[in-house]
Amino acid sequence: MQYVSENGAKNALVAGYNIGAKTGTSQKVSKILATGDKALYIGSCATVAPIENPEIAVYVMLDEPKGDKYYGGLISAPVNSQIMSDILPYLGFEPPTKSSPSFSYCLPTLRRTFMRNGLK
Repeated sequence: MQYVSENGAKNALVAGYNIGAKTGTSQKVSKILATGDKALYIGSCATVAPIENPEIAVYVMLDEPKGDKYYGGLISAPVNSQIMSDILPYLGFEPPTKSSPSFSYCLPTLRRTFMRNGLK
């Protein structure tokens, strides 16, 4: 499979299938401002399959994960991968034949920084 190896979406891949994935991590700014706790995050991952003609979409969002691993690519992507691993064969989707090109597409990371009350 070809994919952007430095992207966290690699943890969402499903062996043998052509999928598209995008991960995300965000801070809960309003709750951070209200509580002062700066370790409030949402880690997410969205996948579609098969990428050539998507028929299945899965979105996993983990709200306020505990510990130092809160990035979507580290915590949500593996969950998404397991869900897709179960769903694809169950719904009758077969991995492409070896003669078919195999690829996955990871969308580029987009970052937007909001400055509010000194938070980055």
